Amino acid sequence: MFKRISYKNIISISFLLLGFFLGISNIVIPIIVSIKSNNVFLSIIGFLITSVIFPMLVIFSLSKDKKVKKNILGQIIGKKLSFILFALCHIMVGPLFAIPRTSIASFEIVFAPFFGNGVALNIFYNFFYFLFVSVVSYNPKYLLKIIGLILNPIKITILIILCVSSIFISDKYISSIYPEKIFSNFYQFFYGLLHGYLTMDILGSMVFGLMIVKSINLCGVKDKKLITKYIIITGTIVSFILSIIYILLFKVGIISKFIFPDHEDGLILLNKYIKYMFGDFGHIFFSIAIFITCFSTAVSLTCSCAEFLKQYFNIKNIYLVIFISIISSLISNFNLNQLLFIALPVLSIIYPPCITLIISNLILDNNKINFLAILAVLISFFIGFLDSINLTYYSKYIPIFINILPFSDFNMRWVLPTFTILLIGYILKIIKKYKNKNF
Repeated sequence: MFKRISYKNIISISFLLLGFFLGISNIVIPIIVSIKSNNVFLSIIGFLITSVIFPMLVIFSLSKDKKVKKNILGQIIGKKLSFILFALCHIMVGPLFAIPRTSIASFEIVFAPFFGNGVALNIFYNFFYFLFVSVVSYNPKYLLKIIGLILNPIKITILIILCVSSIFISDKYISSIYPEKIFSNFYQFFYGLLHGYLTMDILGSMVFGLMIVKSINLCGVKDKKLITKYIIITGTIVSFILSIIYILLFKVGIISKFIFPDHEDGLILLNKYIKYMFGDFGHIFFSIAIFITCFSTAVSLTCSCAEFLKQYFNIKNIYLVIFISIISSLISNFNLNQLLFIALPVLSIIYPPCITLIISNLILDNNKINFLAILAVLISFFIGFLDSINLTYYSKYIPIFINILPFSDFNMRWVLPTFTILLIGYILKIIKKYKNKNF
């Protein structure tokens, strides 16, 4: 008889998973997309695909094997290529983008409104912020328990209050999103899709996803089918809650756009919206909560990246933590919009092979190295690199032949070639399975 887990544990695991996907960028980026989109409806659909659906597919993929292994997603493409891809994921989820934006967001929301946002103050804040992050990350045992048991529920509750507040604002703002054009500009779908990259939830799920599977194992569940069942249950719960939160955050952005038309910076608008809705006391309360959210995220990511590097390099944990904190501190001197501008081309390179790897694990045999999966990942990486160039000032250097591929206007040229290879692999898998069944 296989052991099952209680409803209480299912809820606890759902909170744990939800906490991983609710960082400061998950609050700010939907607001940024909503104020810059000409078709919010299509932007929401595109955004939800890359910020909700694909991250959950990663979690579902990890549940396919009853043995919890490190980088099980990567075994289909071999150790070397897997290491490169997962290293890039940890760099992006770590010191290159995700960790620095926690400092940027906490500074602009918590400290700048009260003390100003001068360059010297920003540098001073970054130094002490990452000094504190380094000290805690070196011995995070007790704080991580607090993050999981206390801070995540507090963070989620406060975010829900923020989102629900938009319901009490007049719907006259919503009527201004041009409903007559709701299906006239499909570009807005890809605009939301590409900006869903910036939540980095796909990369985050590849970094943190195995922890969810291990959490289910710790509850005593070892059976493969039951693991998959509970992953689907928790994933469905989290997907539904995330989708509702994102939709309400889009509404917050629409409202903020019309109440404060002179601002397009997501953090500034969020700051003004909180003060507008909840007053000075509410602003202070939300500021403290956002600082806790940012700091706990920075510590979790620093520990995760240091642990990943430690497994491949013979370097003490303290040196890795200090290195990650120094790089993060330097990058934190950019503002969030500048960081997003830099990050989008880089993410356009990393996301295609990551998405390809996810789909490969779902439709191909993932218990051994698969040549077609390797080919698909490499092609998606190469074409993603060309797509990233198109987002910079060097777009004129892109080879002309590459523009004949579908979705060139949306910098998603990798989709057709990659999915064609995966389709061939899936057909061969079906044929092989049919032959084995009959012989």
